[in-house]
Amino acid sequence: MKISTRTSLIRLLGLMMFAALAGVGCISAQQSTAGKPVSTDILRFDYTHVSFGPVVKGETRDTVYHFTNISSEPIQIDLVSACDCTTYTYPEEPIPPGGKGTLKITFDSSSKEENETLTVDIILKNINPATGYAFVYQVSYDYDLKLK
Repeated sequence: MKISTRTSLIRLLGLMMFAALAGVGCISAQQSTAGKPVSTDILRFDYTHVSFGPVVKGETRDTVYHFTNISSEPIQIDLVSACDCTTYTYPEEPIPPGGKGTLKITFDSSSKEENETLTVDIILKNINPATGYAFVYQVSYDYDLKLK
């Protein structure tokens, strides 16, 4: 599913408002119930950060983040949000327990003026029973911009 720049910005603003109002936690929140720590993770990424290294302004870079459903229920991605320089595709269908999925990212450096670390937010339709809010995960990437 390709997302336009305008749609991505609208979703990012919605995500920011949701996170500010809901106090959503990220990647590896731990809760304690009756003195026993309980992991609330339902998604495990093979890695969550990629360094693209030197990138000449105007070039694009691609990467794929691989993840596994480590819960006992199907999971489904509701929303992915990133900056305008990032396009992405993700599975729209539910991922069964033990199933694997990918988040494909393309970074376009055309509008960039400096080095950055950028994050991509992944919001699931699944609700975290410990908080009552959707599960939220983040992956990131960085680059070393080289001007032409």
